Amino acid sequence: VSGETRLVLTLHDMHREHAFDEADVRLLQTLASSMSVAMENARLFDETQRLLKETEARNAELALINTVQRALAGELNLQAVYDAVGEQLRQVFPDFGVGIRRYDPATGLMHFPYLWMDGRSVKPPVITPSGFGAEVLRTRKTLLTDRDF
Repeated sequence: VSGETRLVLTLHDMHREHAFDEADVRLLQTLASSMSVAMENARLFDETQRLLKETEARNAELALINTVQRALAGELNLQAVYDAVGEQLRQVFPDFGVGIRRYDPATGLMHFPYLWMDGRSVKPPVITPSGFGAEVLRTRKTLLTDRDF
């Protein structure tokens, strides 16, 4: 396929020389060509499936963004905006805790306008930033971690 060698077939007769005639060679060439086409088709199918999954993931992301934007467009109350975004995140990530934190630079305190943990809404106290929240505030960069700070 495409002028590239992708498959090598071997056939041995250890008991006699010139054991294979032209018909045998043509048969092996036909089998090799068929196998090569089948391998290319399988590769193309795998690539198509990968691209389809990427497209589906992107469509899900766009649907989430669209849903959040629609929810936000109808809200003038800031808490309602936090709730709408939090609820949408919970729908996308139902097995995880979801939190929205708001830092008030005037007081140096961290507020939790939305926090969902262990299947329920939680109202934690206002705190001084610490842990990964403080790290994000300090660096102003996204932080992805699989450990506690």
